[in-house]
Amino acid sequence: MPSPNPDKEVVMTFPEAMQAVIEGDKVTRKEWDNHNIYIFLDGQYLCIMQKNGTKNTLTVTDGDMLGTDWVHVRHN
Repeated sequence: MPSPNPDKEVVMTFPEAMQAVIEGDKVTRKEWDNHNIYIFLDGQYLCIMQKNGTKNTLTVTDGDMLGTDWVHVRHN
């Protein structure tokens, strides 16, 4: 669900964020305070790209599932 206004950041719940990932988007949490860390789908695996360039399979926490601060990663 990309924002109709690209300058306005749309905040999502975890289910909304996961739907965006399924649709091919990259998402992150505002709590992480770093858009260089993001979640994406790699084949059938939900992955996290970390700021040092390491890609790992994501372990979802309760905090992630309850978080309402998910946002799309802005492409430069």
